[in-house]
Amino acid sequence: MTVTINVRELSLETRASLAKEEGIPKEMLMELAKDEEVGVRINISANKSVPPECLAKFAEDELLAVRINVFSNPSTPADVLDKLATEKDEAIRANVAENPSTSEETLKKLVNDEWLVARMKAAERLESLKKK
Repeated sequence: MTVTINVRELSLETRASLAKEEGIPKEMLMELAKDEEVGVRINISANKSVPPECLAKFAEDELLAVRINVFSNPSTPADVLDKLATEKDEAIRANVAENPSTSEETLKKLVNDEWLVARMKAAERLESLKKK
């Protein structure tokens, strides 16, 4: 017997809690990714199990905390990280430099970033790639 749960009928607290869970079905994650509530968006954007297309959507979210989670999330696709490594916010660029999914090409660009922290993190990642 298959049980279907309509996530929209769940309380905000339950949806926000579920959004953190990495073991829930993809379909449920996709539904939670459509949620407009801030707490749900923040939690799901940090979830490593969220499908790449959801992370790409969250990369353009109006809320800085959501975008920072996306750039820190190791499941974020390299093309999303590359496209958005030019964000005005220094913290986002630094998070992009630290993300293990960031391409070498993007890291080489970030080595010349105007913000010292982003430059240092990109240089560290490039150095660690050379050691592999």
